[in-house]
Amino acid sequence: MIHGTVLAMSWLLATIVALYAYATAPMAMDGAALQETMAALRRAWPWYTVCYGLFLVADCAIALLGVLLMAWLAPHGGYRAWTMAVLFALAGMLGLVMDVTMLTAAQLFRSPSLLGDATTIAVVLGWLNATTAWFSAASFALSGGASLLAAPLAACAGAGRRWIAFTRILAFYQLLVSAIIVAATLTAAAALGWLAVIFGVVGTPILASLWLVSLMREIRHEA
Repeated sequence: MIHGTVLAMSWLLATIVALYAYATAPMAMDGAALQETMAALRRAWPWYTVCYGLFLVADCAIALLGVLLMAWLAPHGGYRAWTMAVLFALAGMLGLVMDVTMLTAAQLFRSPSLLGDATTIAVVLGWLNATTAWFSAASFALSGGASLLAAPLAACAGAGRRWIAFTRILAFYQLLVSAIIVAATLTAAAALGWLAVIFGVVGTPILASLWLVSLMREIRHEA
């Protein structure tokens, strides 16, 4: 119960703070003057620090989610259960690497002189955006695969049909988000970028939080 609450709350709060941070200080120059871009990032570094600190908590919980589900759905193990647990762990660890990278970047935003000239700053911001995108896509794909494995395990364990259906929906949704992020990164299309934000940054934590609430109810019902 505590695990699900921590994951849902930290993820939702991190999303709210992240949306504010990226709206007030985007990590891109996009024709803006260097001084304006770095001044905005300098003002926003506390928000980036807070949001990725919260994301770090959420990703730790995601890494341990497979263990929780395995203890409930398949306490005796099995290759599907172990694969699910490993996929969730890998998804969480990728997220943790991204979180630590962005927490480090936030400290650089605090002292932009450490980044050097305009060319270096543009390269660093581009690298951060690309790294965040690829790590997010990989994490969503791994988590989606793990959720697909959780559904048949839940059916064998006698879980409710609605929760199993919800789990499958969440799984395919995460795989879809992963594909959108990859397409947006490869094509740099503005429309795909907005879809990645809407479905990935905003939609996923909301849907996942509703799934976690239903998970906690299911576990309590089974108990």
